[in-house]
Amino acid sequence: MLQTYASVIPTLAASRMCLRVGGCWRQGWGTLIVAVSANPRVGHPPFELGINLTANIPSSEWPLGFEFGGGMDLLISTHNGNFAQYYYPTVGVSVKSSTLSGTVQGTAGAVWGCPDSQSYTRRSITISLPYAALPSDIQATVTSQIDALTVAAASSYNRILGNSSGLGLPLLGLLNKSSVNIFFDPSGGGMVGASFGYNTSTQNATSNVSISYSYYFQTFPEGDASFE
Repeated sequence: MLQTYASVIPTLAASRMCLRVGGCWRQGWGTLIVAVSANPRVGHPPFELGINLTANIPSSEWPLGFEFGGGMDLLISTHNGNFAQYYYPTVGVSVKSSTLSGTVQGTAGAVWGCPDSQSYTRRSITISLPYAALPSDIQATVTSQIDALTVAAASSYNRILGNSSGLGLPLLGLLNKSSVNIFFDPSGGGMVGASFGYNTSTQNATSNVSISYSYYFQTFPEGDASFE
């Protein structure tokens, strides 16, 4: 009986973690929608570019991984051209992670509810959903659509390129290492953003759904910079 409970507890813990990640993902999307709707400059959110490095250490007893790392972000105002640079430490948890790995991710996105550079210097929760973690039927649909589009686009060049159906493979390779990230101030009413990330990993860790906690420190400029 004790062995049965011991085998069930990790599964229940992973299920609760999945539910928490799903709840935070919905909260992030909800916060993003509210921020975009309420922002008077929806058409001019600061543009985000970033890079981060994360180490993933799997648990020996639980189907979870613990993440530690940090990164740098650059925000550029699309309204007046002002910009600011930040660095941040991060800790987090990845679901169904069983691989010791290191990951480098480049990101590009937009931030709302951030009228000036100091508005970004705060804590943040990030939910990362990799393309590889999507259900297999959704991935199959995306694959077929990309293949059909590339065939149609290259149909007039078939005599030169041969079988054009292979043109979709590089794009699919990019998707397999990509993720969508939603990040927001957990206290509510602050900044919220979304970014597209491309991952390179020492192991096959790009299919792990993760939730992480970060705090942003502004390194440039020394004072506050307006983004509006």
